[in-house]
Amino acid sequence: MLKQKSITLITNTLILNQSKTINLVKEILPCGLKRIQIREKSMSEKLLENFVFKLRELTLGKCELILNGSMQLANKYQCDGIHVPDKSKLPNIKRKDEYSKLIIGKSIHKDYKKENELENLVNYVHLGPVFKTKTHPTSLPIYRDKIKEICRIKGLSVILVGGINTYNLNNLINYKISGIAIMRDLLLSKDPESSYIELDQKLNESQ
Repeated sequence: MLKQKSITLITNTLILNQSKTINLVKEILPCGLKRIQIREKSMSEKLLENFVFKLRELTLGKCELILNGSMQLANKYQCDGIHVPDKSKLPNIKRKDEYSKLIIGKSIHKDYKKENELENLVNYVHLGPVFKTKTHPTSLPIYRDKIKEICRIKGLSVILVGGINTYNLNNLINYKISGIAIMRDLLLSKDPESSYIELDQKLNESQ
């Protein structure tokens, strides 16, 4: 039996504020949510710490919590990992230090090549945008052939991201991926539980 493909919820409190995001997580956690990425580019340090604390308290032992931010903050609040933007360098982690168990993820775009050997350095990559997205309005979607090429790299766990919703997900289910990452389709849903279940069913219907 093939491994279940996962859904990552990406936060954005400019779209859905902290308290409503917390309520959203409470609603979809029982549906099988396995990972949340905290992606707050404009939030103050104090507010971010409070947000991380509340989400960790809610998800501990139930769902992986990944911080798009510093290892120090992730470690302070017992996050499961950190996520590194495309143009940022990977942290110099010695696997015997206090960060040895942290999950490391990284965003990549169409310029990634097999020779980068990223599959040996990270636990997963976010590849996108696969569709046009308001988060990166100037970025063109990645060509299908490039997606296929990157997904075929042995040992590279690929999570597709960017403009994915319940209507276009069918175009992605045949790629060799570990899962998808969702922002607006869940944050703006009037019925997040139903939206999550529909996404999960479509994502794994060919398993």
